[in-house]
Amino acid sequence: MKPGKILKLFKKGAKHVPKGSAGAVVSDFDWPSGMRIGVFGHANSGKTVYFTVLNEDCKVSKELGLSVTDNPTAGEFLANYRAIWGLGTSDSAGTMVDLREDKKFPPNTPNDKLLLFNAVVDRSKSIPVVTYDYNGKAVSIQDRHELADKVKDFMQGCQGILFFFDPKVLKAELQCQAHVASFVNMLEALAPGGKRPPVPVALVVTKADVLPGFTGENQTVLVRADQEPMLAEDYEIFLEQILSSHNIASNPEWAGSVREVLVKLKDLLKLIVGKTLDFQIFFTSSTGNPPIKIGTDVGRSLYKPPDKMAPVGVREPFYWLLKTIMRHRKLNAFRKVARWAMMLSLIFMVVWSAPHLYLFQGTLNRIRSAETDAWRDKQTISQIPTTVVREMGDRYESFSNGFFVKQIFTEFRAPGQELKQFYRSASTKDERTRLARRVGEMTKIVNDQARWPKVRPEGDSLIEVESITALETSVSGYDNPELDPQLYNLASEAMKLWRYWKEALVNRDSPEAWQPLQQQLELHKTQSPKPPPEVMELGTAMQAVIDSRVQQQKRTVQVKEKFTEYDEFVKRLRGSKDPQLLLVEAPRKLRGFLGALKGDPDRASDVEAVQKFLKKVKLFNKPRIYNVTVTGCEGHHVHIRVLPNEWPVGEQLRVGKTASLYWKAGDVIEIALHTKTHDKNGGEESWGEPYKGLQTLKGKTAIFKLTEPITISGVTVEFTFEDEDPRDLLPEF
Repeated sequence: MKPGKILKLFKKGAKHVPKGSAGAVVSDFDWPSGMRIGVFGHANSGKTVYFTVLNEDCKVSKELGLSVTDNPTAGEFLANYRAIWGLGTSDSAGTMVDLREDKKFPPNTPNDKLLLFNAVVDRSKSIPVVTYDYNGKAVSIQDRHELADKVKDFMQGCQGILFFFDPKVLKAELQCQAHVASFVNMLEALAPGGKRPPVPVALVVTKADVLPGFTGENQTVLVRADQEPMLAEDYEIFLEQILSSHNIASNPEWAGSVREVLVKLKDLLKLIVGKTLDFQIFFTSSTGNPPIKIGTDVGRSLYKPPDKMAPVGVREPFYWLLKTIMRHRKLNAFRKVARWAMMLSLIFMVVWSAPHLYLFQGTLNRIRSAETDAWRDKQTISQIPTTVVREMGDRYESFSNGFFVKQIFTEFRAPGQELKQFYRSASTKDERTRLARRVGEMTKIVNDQARWPKVRPEGDSLIEVESITALETSVSGYDNPELDPQLYNLASEAMKLWRYWKEALVNRDSPEAWQPLQQQLELHKTQSPKPPPEVMELGTAMQAVIDSRVQQQKRTVQVKEKFTEYDEFVKRLRGSKDPQLLLVEAPRKLRGFLGALKGDPDRASDVEAVQKFLKKVKLFNKPRIYNVTVTGCEGHHVHIRVLPNEWPVGEQLRVGKTASLYWKAGDVIEIALHTKTHDKNGGEESWGEPYKGLQTLKGKTAIFKLTEPITISGVTVEFTFEDEDPRDLLPEF
């Protein structure tokens, strides 16, 4: 598997392990304890027959066994079993004996019934199971049923769900849509907003014996273990990969049945596929053989069980669901143990490391960092400002008198005292150098946006930063006319710029906020004499900030214009069926928008939409078979080929004839027109060349030109697509 596929598998479709038990959901009804398995299905979907046959089938199974734990469930299974297998009893001779009666399916469940039993998985794990059988009208979206709230409440607390779908409704479009809508509503209730389903979900297509191409057990599980990464793909890609897989494509009739089911259930599958790997699709038959039609009732046919019952695949959905839930439980238990181990380890590390971290990574590290800054590029202590030297002495005094040094790390107290005395006894002479160095520090702060003070939440002032406040205090201490004129001039000019700069930072996003500072910088250009070099350097840094913000504002305007152009172009794409726009113009323009979209976090959904669209466009770059039938040729016939292939010998395409084109975007299609006498009345068929006329179709949309009439040498040729029209494959935005 490619690295990108692996990353997508973990990110998008990894198997989900819920953090809590689904049984912990607050319920308005009193449900029995046990693993709750929800069966969601409409009337006649086969719920009652499924559990009856499942109970019987598991009596001879090694991987899954069932034992009923209450009399009502046992009585329900027994009554249904007798009806389906046509068994009765008689005690007329004094001894109970079995009699043969007419087989019949159990009547529709009139109300609701709890089914309680123990499931034994792989002969090693016994699990109490609670499931719920009810009147299928309770899940109908057309009528409000008295059991609807109760069914919904049961489903909300389930640890796994089986969606039962009757394939007989595939031909009844409105009924099929209603069933799918009901499925979607229930799944949305479990995972609102398109989130990952919190429990394993199995789609069970019952009565699979009515589907063309269904032959038995080897077709029960749709997605095999080696195909599981397909579930991490989007619905369209999942559908394509499933239908092209060998086990499906090798049986065209079965492939058609699978495609019809997956397409009709598209709305449901789009909510599951691509979000979880805890999903599977099963094709089952509780009878194995088609039931026998015995009559009709209002709006439906009546059937009885076949003469020979041979259930197919009834154990697989239930076994898969139980195994998946058991895996969840094990992983949850492991996660709890890991969480406690992590917490205990963290507590130990904190308790043991706190004194070391506080003293060495905290206090001492800050002192050493300040000391490193103070001595950076210095040869003697006389080059360090007096206030910094005094500060270093205070720091080492505080360190040596601290609690941890006096009580635990006593060996560090004497060195701390010596360093305190060293700095306290030192003196400096060149105040001008010290002041210039502090103004230089202001310049460094201006140049480093990460060091700028933040604006308070109220938005009316800046949050004070200790290091900046100390720097301001040290510089403003020289802003005194009674001091040396050079020191006063340097300090006053620097502080004037500094105050303008801080005022601008409060409303930094407003261009007007920077105008007072800009005016002061313009004044420096004509001022005589010029401000000190350190002030000019500070001004240059501030001017760079102003220029940078102006450029940033220009870029913001350009990006907004780009977004406006993008939004207008998207309006053109939505609902369009123009192949030239969707396959040629759109990819080029959308790639041009991607850079700007990726730069704005608020446009993440647009980036995803563009990438998804481009991904669908790429599908046309892969060869695909298109079956085209000639529907109009006006007394002629044609030959058609995709270059560089030769003309197909023996294929005279007259009206009603079909050709298969293996085409991808960019391939050239040639259509040669022949008269009807090329192959009879003395004419010689040339199988392509020479021809009466030739039409060459080029470009990435060549295949779409076959959807419209084509005129060759005055003759109109028309085609229709069989199986799959390329227009239906066009990407949608």
